[in-house]
Amino acid sequence: MRLFLALHCCVLVALAADGSLPQQTVPTACKAGGFVVLDGVTGRADPSFNVLFDPVYYQNNGFDVALRSAMDQWSKVSGSNWRYNFAGYGEASDIDGRVSVAFNRMQLPPDVLAVSMVRYQVSTGNIVDADIFFSNALPINTNPSKDEWDFIEIALHEMGHSLGLGHNDDCATSVMHSTVTAGEKSEALNPPEIAGVKYLYSGTGVGVSLAPFVMLFSAEEAAASPGSQTIAITGPAGARWTASPATVDGLPWLSVSPASGTVPGTLTVRVANDGLSSGFHDGFITIDSGGVSQGAVVTFNVLVPGLRLDLTSLRFAAALGGPAPERQLLQIEGPGN
Repeated sequence: MRLFLALHCCVLVALAADGSLPQQTVPTACKAGGFVVLDGVTGRADPSFNVLFDPVYYQNNGFDVALRSAMDQWSKVSGSNWRYNFAGYGEASDIDGRVSVAFNRMQLPPDVLAVSMVRYQVSTGNIVDADIFFSNALPINTNPSKDEWDFIEIALHEMGHSLGLGHNDDCATSVMHSTVTAGEKSEALNPPEIAGVKYLYSGTGVGVSLAPFVMLFSAEEAAASPGSQTIAITGPAGARWTASPATVDGLPWLSVSPASGTVPGTLTVRVANDGLSSGFHDGFITIDSGGVSQGAVVTFNVLVPGLRLDLTSLRFAAALGGPAPERQLLQIEGPGN
């Protein structure tokens, strides 16, 4: 069994002050309340995301304050247990279970203000990772003039994608429209996106947050086990949690320590390369806290070694002076040529 991931790439298009719209087609599937969920996405197993801010552009300035405001609005929707947690300044690595809010990392099309890269697990629809990139070519400001675009509105929009909401152009007035006009200021959540986050995350418990959310180990077949990795567990200070590992194939190659603890905490994850055949082996770790369960996906890729023999010994027997024994074959296996 493989735990396949899929990717949503969500862009926010800039409109000039006259409202001119580039040619585009925006599919929608409106739900009652006027919101849209990203296609194939059911939400996130952990009803929260740890967020990293770009330390060069979004630290100790107005953009820093604006991002915290956007996070706070999504985290305080009554009737939803969703929350964004500030995790410091830095760049998140790919598929590490966190949101990285970055600037000037990729070249966006000339009319695109920002883009969100949302990865989700195909089999469950659970979001496992999301990253947000702002344009470095368009004038985006926290207090925009008539020829600038509002940073807070864009941040609210992209964070909506990160938790699972899609564009809702044909549904209702919302910060989740796929376009925004220069000089426009819409810095508060509207009823459609509030309904959307309550729909995706309607629980009352807050649980804990995990980072990373996806872990990959690799080692050659019959070689030493790879080194351990760690998961940071954050959430309400002092909250108790328990951790339990399981594997899809039922073999005991995955273990964690400690089995329980309090927030903040660190969970050590180990895999044992004892007799596993080559290929991908999948497992998961369930973290329970306050009646809410979160999960981390673990994949162990056991590689075929450079060369491998199908036998470890050969034995020949013949009578003295008689014919030579029959030949035997020794199969040499390995990748490529």
